Amino acid sequence: MGRFVDISEFQGDIDWAKASKEISHAYIRIGLRGSLKKTAPQDYGKIRFDKKWKRNLTAVQKYGIPFAPYYFPTACSYAEALEGAKWLYRQVKDLDMSMPIALDSENVWGKDHEAGRANSLSREDRTRLLKVVTDYIESKGLRIGIYASSSWLVNQIDMSAFPKSVRECTWVADYTAPVDYKGEYWLWQYGKATVAGIGDVDVNKIVRPLSFGKVDTKPTAVKTETNTEDPIDVAISIATAEVGTHEGANNHTKYGDEMHQLQPSNMDKNAAWCDAFVDWVIYKTCQHFGKGAQTARSVLCGDFDDYTYNSVNLYKKAGRWSNTPHRGDQIFFGGSGHTGIVVSASGGIVNTIEGNKGDEVRKCSYSKNSPSIIGYGRPRYDLIGTVTAESEEYEMPLIKRGDKGKAVKILQIILGDLAVDGSFGPATQAAVIAFQKKHNLEADGIVGKETWRALINTL
Repeated sequence: MGRFVDISEFQGDIDWAKASKEISHAYIRIGLRGSLKKTAPQDYGKIRFDKKWKRNLTAVQKYGIPFAPYYFPTACSYAEALEGAKWLYRQVKDLDMSMPIALDSENVWGKDHEAGRANSLSREDRTRLLKVVTDYIESKGLRIGIYASSSWLVNQIDMSAFPKSVRECTWVADYTAPVDYKGEYWLWQYGKATVAGIGDVDVNKIVRPLSFGKVDTKPTAVKTETNTEDPIDVAISIATAEVGTHEGANNHTKYGDEMHQLQPSNMDKNAAWCDAFVDWVIYKTCQHFGKGAQTARSVLCGDFDDYTYNSVNLYKKAGRWSNTPHRGDQIFFGGSGHTGIVVSASGGIVNTIEGNKGDEVRKCSYSKNSPSIIGYGRPRYDLIGTVTAESEEYEMPLIKRGDKGKAVKILQIILGDLAVDGSFGPATQAAVIAFQKKHNLEADGIVGKETWRALINTL
């Protein structure tokens, strides 16, 4: 019986005339998104083909070996995940595959213990970004599963979030027997073997036959329920439920603890926790809508942070700063720095919910003209769901070459490596077109709704 192998550029130039006599099936790496900034800067953040993909593909086709591609995504945002999904589909849509496509999910390490760009993703964000790819590929009528170790499938991915059509295509790596992973899987990578023409290579065993290839019917796997709630209402409801929660010793709160786990560098769990409370509310709102920490960071215009003036700067950089309060805004006070969430603003009064107000979560009220208020940041609630009453003040205008003004400056700041002069000239247009191509948008050099959305998602 022949060997079921999985191969990539790491196997070098395979002698397929010899290898074909011992191989029954083959997974071939098609490509990856570069993950190591110091070790491989030329590939960092970019999708590239596996260096031996075309050579290996030609060989398995020539020798009639059943095959399918696997892809290593390392996406860190929705835009990257969707870009990878579209790239993958373009490459494989016309192939006569005999097995499900596979997504390789694992850590990457480079020289001097350099960690890969996606290593630190939370379990929920990793799950969400993998699901972007599986949903897209299934919507095109192709089968797809996930490759990972037993422990990874349990601790780093929530496999219950995927439909049965994806779960049953799982490919598990476990070099012990019996396999620790108790979920569904069809293929087991159980060790290494020496194969003529290759040398030492990973080998696999089919444990449950699948209906390989294309999905014959429209997949039910990609059906989703639409949450019609307004995310601002949800956020305020979550904040309201916390009113009366009091801190423990040394500023200890569940808000600081949870946000510190998500981002230890910016969230001191024992720091003054007013900003941590707002970040926590936004994060919990995203979870309510089935989204995770990466979306929450984008909603907050860039990142979690327990220092209020850093949050102020993020809103200002994103053009989401105002002196007029709106429901759902993040309110900021001067002096030592304090913040909360605006519940309502009418009749000259701003009503808020604030963490760390007298060491607890409290409802407060202020005059709109209070000198202690320095301004308001507008979270990107539209990235979570449909906002029913978002002010037009925050709608970014369509801009193109020849335009000037604040929106152009914001665009130039987000794109980077441009003079921030507020003038949409040829250099800015070229940068926009390059960005649109990278994110699979219409590359017309015009910044409309879709391009603005993709730009904000990169923050």
